Formats: sequence, C-alpha cells, structure tokens
Amino acid sequence: MSVLEERIRKSRIEHGISSSELARAVGVTSAAVSRWENGLVKNLKMEHLFTIAQLLNLNPEWLATGRGRESAQPDNTVGIHEETTPAYLPTLTEDEQLWLNIYRKLSPSCRKNLQNAVSEWTSGKG
Repeated sequence: MSVLEERIRKSRIEHGISSSELARAVGVTSAAVSRWENGLVKNLKMEHLFTIAQLLNLNPEWLATGRGRESAQPDNTVGIHEETTPAYLPTLTEDEQLWLNIYRKLSPSCRKNLQNAVSEWTSGKG
C-alpha cells in the first residue's frame, strides 16, 4: 500500500471500526478522518498518527511510511502482553486491560468526565 490515506482506511475497515468511531477515539471530528482518508491532509499530526497506530495495533512506521512490519506486535493481538511489557511496568490483569481498552475509545471530554467521576468516587464523596 503506497499512501497514508489508503493504510488508514484499510486498517480501520479491517478492524471493523467506523470513521466516526475512529474520530471519537482519536479526539477529532468525523470530517477530519474523512480528510485523512481522502488524502486532503498532507501532514497528519504525529499525536494523531501514533494514536491511530495504537488503536489499530499498527506499527507507527508502517502507518506513516508503508515500510516495516504492519502489526505493532508480533502476534497481531491488541493489548499489553507480558512478553512485550517493559520490566518496569506491571502486567495488566484482564479487568485492567478491559478498562484500558474502553478508556482509549473515549473522546478527550468523556475521558475527563470519567476521571472526575472516579476521583469523586474514590475520595468518598460519591
């Protein structure tokens, strides 16, 4: 695949994610995703590129350039695995991984609302 917009669209579709779902997860509008996928954006912000790569389990180098391994992980599964987790990070439990995956799908404003609610609950006010 030769161009960024094709790699984004192909990967999004292969993962069964709509453009509006990708937009929400990245924290942009659906129109922004449409512009990316139609080649109307020549310089995708690095933060967006890395977020897309993370969400779709892609190697950021492959997403940006088409070079290197497509998958971010050798076994092509989503999540943090013991064999790929740096020694200084604890391995996540299944529940923690589930919550992390849900959190990553939230828009930035929903993330903030969730953080506020959880802070309130854990401080004994909720």
